[in-house]
Amino acid sequence: SFSRYGSLCHVGKLGGTQTDHCEQTVGAHTMATAEELQMFNMFPEFNNTFYAMDEFRKNFAAAGGSNLQDILGESAKQWLKSNGQWNFRFFTFGPAGSGGQLRMEQGLPFYEFLIHGSRRWLLMTDKEIERVAAKAREALEFQQTSAYMFFEEKLPELQDEFDLKKYQECNQDAGDIMFVPNGWYRVSVATQDAISFYEQLLNEKEIFKLVVNQQTWMPQMRQFDLGFCYPPDEVEGLGGFANEKQRKWLIGALKDVKDAETVQATLTALVQCGGALALRSGFPHLEVDQTTVCSANAWKKCRAMLEKKLKGKSASLSWIPEKAPKSPILKAAKQEL
Repeated sequence: SFSRYGSLCHVGKLGGTQTDHCEQTVGAHTMATAEELQMFNMFPEFNNTFYAMDEFRKNFAAAGGSNLQDILGESAKQWLKSNGQWNFRFFTFGPAGSGGQLRMEQGLPFYEFLIHGSRRWLLMTDKEIERVAAKAREALEFQQTSAYMFFEEKLPELQDEFDLKKYQECNQDAGDIMFVPNGWYRVSVATQDAISFYEQLLNEKEIFKLVVNQQTWMPQMRQFDLGFCYPPDEVEGLGGFANEKQRKWLIGALKDVKDAETVQATLTALVQCGGALALRSGFPHLEVDQTTVCSANAWKKCRAMLEKKLKGKSASLSWIPEKAPKSPILKAAKQEL
């Protein structure tokens, strides 16, 4: 709760080692309405695809309504929490001395607007961090330390003993906006009690491909949802297996999966791929069908598998389009189970 957080991280605490663990990041939708969040949409010209993907998810969940309860049963509420919208906007807050570890924002570019307080930032490219990490890995665990300890202890050591030179450092005051391109690691520490808003950005084709595939089908990262849409003997055609052993294991495992698990994974694949396919009209440069594992055929496969597993049950699929969407607006199917 906020009261417990306040007592642990603010009341009577000195900025530094007493507060370095206190930074909190929460989904912006949990703290503000869509209308209120519009004031933070500072770069509409970027054409952030996450807005359209988020709109599709919300439309999908709204169209499903009580049918989702019929399809998923007790797991419907948790499924909606995970898949009913796309989290790409966040609020971050914490007392002086707080800050997260050195990290990359899921490989995505982002901007961060400081609403209150001040922060110290350090940015470095993935190439520079790999170069330094090769030398410093045994001596320093600088990627696992808090932001406060990074600036206080690790940064001087990296500079003096491991030749860290290529990085950018700056201070951010209230009202300032930080823009961080993809491929850059970041770490920031609050030098005063701080509140900020940040938004992840997605519009570049190669990054889009990676994001979509990581959410739907990437066996080497143990992401298998799209595979549930296909008969086991057709899964091999999706490719992307880490090795032959994994391919055989997965095909065998899919033959023994219970219907309830198949239904949930298939529905997840539909909403994941649907969000990508819904960009085809508005973002043709992404070439969704060609660059990702999500295609119009994949959509048909997922819907057909869902229909097969729900045959004879009361759940309706009339709200799920038979043809893959080209925009965030859903056009319901004409027939029901």
